[in-house]
Amino acid sequence: MVTAVRDAIIAHGDAYDKAKILHRDISSGNILITETGGGLLIDWDLCKKLQDIYEGQGHVERTGTWQFMAARLLVIPTDGEGAAIPDRADDLESFLYVLVWIALRYTEHGFVNGALIDMLHAGFDHHYLDPHGAAKGGGRKKVEVHASDPFEVSRLFNVPLKELIKTLAKTFAVRYEEAPTTTEIAEYNVILQQQTASRTPLEKLLSEQLIAQNPFRKYMNRQDNLKGLGWMESELTKALERSGWNKHGDRVQRDLSTPPPTQPMAPKTEYSEGGTDPDPFR
Repeated sequence: MVTAVRDAIIAHGDAYDKAKILHRDISSGNILITETGGGLLIDWDLCKKLQDIYEGQGHVERTGTWQFMAARLLVIPTDGEGAAIPDRADDLESFLYVLVWIALRYTEHGFVNGALIDMLHAGFDHHYLDPHGAAKGGGRKKVEVHASDPFEVSRLFNVPLKELIKTLAKTFAVRYEEAPTTTEIAEYNVILQQQTASRTPLEKLLSEQLIAQNPFRKYMNRQDNLKGLGWMESELTKALERSGWNKHGDRVQRDLSTPPPTQPMAPKTEYSEGGTDPDPFR
């Protein structure tokens, strides 16, 4: 499964870099696993040329499959003027949610069915309508990517998979953090000046340590990771090279057909057409 997602990310990157196209509908149902274990990214019906997206040619609308859309796009529901313009990071964030959803739905873990249904619903299906009747959501996703145990993946029995999800979530969390304060930026600039003025090896070492721990520097490092070409592909490749994948690697079929009784399922709209794919391994 992780190999298939990694291959789909590569295809997504090629489309973006070479053809200047953004897929805009990353979901479990749009990643196929080949007979050899590789992956294919399919269903390009909602893709759009970058020029049309970023130069304002044509209508800007929210598209995708609700359960896997980036939290940012669910928080801002307005189509047209005021809409959040989709970007590459939104699609990459969707790949994270595909990994999490499949891990929770089809791998071995310590969730009982009731708790699992609640997690899947709250994290992926939940929505509410704003005063204008537009569906909003994504709040739980924003909380989970910031958590030390995102989506409670510590309950997964597959160690490389849960560590991969934690690593990816930590990178995407920066999208939803407040920007550093002017005070933190000023402190960082002072440390840089001190580093330049450092004369002894000890002074330089201390300056480097202060720079590494500065909130502004940490924030910018994670922003750089998010923008880096191939960073997510690289993280999946490194994870696949770790040992432990064969243990707890069998697919688990669960009956999760009963939704929580207190809340509706995700809206069936143009951006969540058909809901989640019942079988992401088709």
